[in-house]
Amino acid sequence: MDVIELIKKKAKKPYPLAGVERSIFAANILLIVSGISLSISFKDGQYFERFGSLIVIVGILVAWKDLTGRFDRIEDLVSTRLKAELSSLAAGTSAGLLSRAKNIAREGQISKQSEQLNKLFKILRNRIRAIEAITLILGTFIWGFGKILFNLVFKTNA
Repeated sequence: MDVIELIKKKAKKPYPLAGVERSIFAANILLIVSGISLSISFKDGQYFERFGSLIVIVGILVAWKDLTGRFDRIEDLVSTRLKAELSSLAAGTSAGLLSRAKNIAREGQISKQSEQLNKLFKILRNRIRAIEAITLILGTFIWGFGKILFNLVFKTNA
């Protein structure tokens, strides 16, 4: 199994991948746990609610960093590199049939790699968009209904 297929397989799983995804996930969990623990210590659900607004800020920062735009730039660089390699193969005039067959085989490999990379970048862009949306939805929900949820779960009257 080549590297692209391995990354694609990992990217289709629901748990966070390394790097940015784990950082966002960790920040959300840390904010939720902090909000709950502060609300428990003061016996007031408003603190959980306030931490929902911080989660929304995390979602806004993720959207503002425009991570999907970075994938677009990387995809452009890779496609430019692959096109340059294809054009160098086409420009190479080799007299032998064996060299021509090798060039045709290499062109097929480059085309296949290009298709695989396009699919991979699409999956990764969709993952980042989903993380942005989930973070914003989760934060907004906690911000709006955090006190009610806290009072229901922890049976407080505040």
